[in-house]
Amino acid sequence: FILACCALLCAASAFAQQSDLEESQRDDPFTSYRCEQFSMGYGFGVDYGLVGTNLNYFFSRYMGIFGGFGFLGDGLGGNVGARLRAPNLFGSPYVAASLLGCYGTNALIRKEDKFFTDVQKFSGVSFGVGLDFKFDKRSLNYWTLLLVYPCESDKFKDAVKRSDLEKNSTPIVVSIGYKFGFSDLK
Repeated sequence: FILACCALLCAASAFAQQSDLEESQRDDPFTSYRCEQFSMGYGFGVDYGLVGTNLNYFFSRYMGIFGGFGFLGDGLGGNVGARLRAPNLFGSPYVAASLLGCYGTNALIRKEDKFFTDVQKFSGVSFGVGLDFKFDKRSLNYWTLLLVYPCESDKFKDAVKRSDLEKNSTPIVVSIGYKFGFSDLK
């Protein structure tokens, strides 16, 4: 966990030291990726609490925090974390790359029988990488697509062993959603 936090801080430092070319692109309405200071989105994935909403606040064009909550099985799930974004990494006003690190609900075991459904939720750290897509470069609204790696907790591993379930060999999960941006971040 500490190593991951250090990696996020190093990446934030690298994003903050963008070249003079990006500074000139930021002012050019044809090549700059418009960034929002606050956004609210709907979707599914770890950062949305499975199926729910996600709130973001960006301190700068490159770094922000988020919280997500939604429906997870028969209850609620949620996550809080940080997000790093590289708005002009590809030199396009339509695409931005992002890194995500969060803590919260990232696994569940659901057991059903004739009479009831039992859902066990597990929390842990998750990391992701993805892209934000816009179809109008003047808009603050965008689609986000992430590949997320949920680190499995020991409690989850023990529960899987006790329940004789088959474990998915590829724990990478997809997160997709649409975000509405507010307050243009210069």
